[in-house]
Amino acid sequence: MSKANLERHEEDFIILMILSLVTATIGIEQEYFEAVMSVSKATENPLLAAIDPTYYSDVERFMEHRTAILEGMSIYFVSRTS
Repeated sequence: MSKANLERHEEDFIILMILSLVTATIGIEQEYFEAVMSVSKATENPLLAAIDPTYYSDVERFMEHRTAILEGMSIYFVSRTS
């Protein structure tokens, strides 16, 4: 996964990030989430900007904070439709 590909296909990668949050068991989802967030432009995306980097720093924290990440994303989507 290159940064150029992540930047070029940002929307597709974000959709996969959201799907990684709702999986029943964790495999590489935390690593994928961390890789996407490491792209320089990721924090410029309003959907991703408010996500605390410690939430996906390791698998345990990722599991613990998946709900908070989803809630933050939901707030973003609701604010866009209001």
